[in-house]
Order: sequence, then C-alpha cells, then structure tokens
Amino acid sequence: HHTAFLRRHADPTVTITDVGPAHALLGVYGPESRSLLSGLGGGDLTSPYLDLGLAPALALPATRTGEQGWDLRVPAEYAQDLYDRISAAGAADLGHRALRTLRLEKHDPSWAAELTADDNPDEAGLPADPGKPDLLAGPALRRIRDEGVTRRLTWFATDADVVMHGGEVVHGGGASASVRGAGFGHTVGHTIFSAYLPADAPADVEVEVMGERHPAVRQAVPPYDPRGERLHG
Repeated sequence: HHTAFLRRHADPTVTITDVGPAHALLGVYGPESRSLLSGLGGGDLTSPYLDLGLAPALALPATRTGEQGWDLRVPAEYAQDLYDRISAAGAADLGHRALRTLRLEKHDPSWAAELTADDNPDEAGLPADPGKPDLLAGPALRRIRDEGVTRRLTWFATDADVVMHGGEVVHGGGASASVRGAGFGHTVGHTIFSAYLPADAPADVEVEVMGERHPAVRQAVPPYDPRGERLHG
C-alpha cells in the first residue's frame, strides 16, 4: 500500500526501491530497555545509528507499550544473532495480545483499529500540520479543521468481566458506533475500549456485547501513567 502510494505520487526523476524484505524489525521495550541496549554496545543511545556488536542498527524510540522502548531495524542477515543476544541479556518475548493490552492502557491508537483511511487526525486527537508544503491531504485537512469535527475518538472503561475484542456496539446520547479497539487491561484491572462518538456524547454510555448492554464510563486520560513519566525512564 505505502509503496504503491509513493510510486503513484513520486516525481518522475525519483526512483523508489522497496528495501523492506532486506531488513528485519526487532522491538526492545520496557523499563530496562535502555540499560539492555547499552550493555549490547548501544552506548547512551543519543544517536539512532548503533553498532550492536556486529549488527548495524537504526534505533528509533517507540512508545507502544507505555514504557521506554526502541524499534531496531537491522539487515535481515543480522536479525537472528541479534535476537539471540537480546534474549540472552534477559529480554522475554512479547506476544501480540500482550502488546495490544499495553497500548490500550496508554490510549495509544493503532492503525487498522482506531486509525484507518476513513479517519482524520483531528478526530483522533493527533497533532497534524495541514499547512505543510506539498502535503497532499492539506486542503482536505484544512477544510475539516475550519468546519470542525463532528465526532472524536473516545476511550472508555467497563467491568473486567465484560469480554471484548472490537466490533461491539456502543450507545450514548442517542448515537451508536462500532467499537474500534478493545481488550482487558491486566495492569489496571478493567476492560478498555475505544470508539468514535459525537463530540457532545455523554461520559456514561452502554456497550452491547453478545446482546447484553453493560455500563461504561469515558476515560479522559490513560489509566496507566497518565502523565507519561515512564516513557522517559
């Protein structure tokens, strides 16, 4: 999708090459991620270009777990050795569902859940500068900002025994919407979900799961580390 988009809009003098298959992505997340990478040769991590032993890596800060973390992009031939060394240094594997739980606890919107091609940054509460030169979506984003949004991405909490996976229906203020992301927050002890609702929707809503309605309340801030202090170690 991204490669096709770039090629469709690229200047004829520009050559676009997909180097994705030649690289691997390893994520190192958590409160000990900085010390772990430093111990592998990453130094103080002030530069994004690291030499982790024999593996040259581009290390980009990543906040997808609500803690400090880095995405490591390395040539594919170094990936297995670097993975083995990271594991030997004490890191444990992180599953997809655990990652989803952590990002829900931080109200971190995810592509294909809270963010799709049909949503816009203002609705999702994301910073965007529609005045950037050559921004293809600039005119549309400026029009949306001038007219004002009619719905906003909103986060809710409900009881721990309400099992949700996304796609359920939330009702509030005479409006209904499909739940985007949902799951149980193991750190905070309750179920968290997101939905786009009218900007004036009430704080108390109901979510319909398997034909039964359950009360839910809006969360104005993330239930885990709302001030983002743990992101900086």
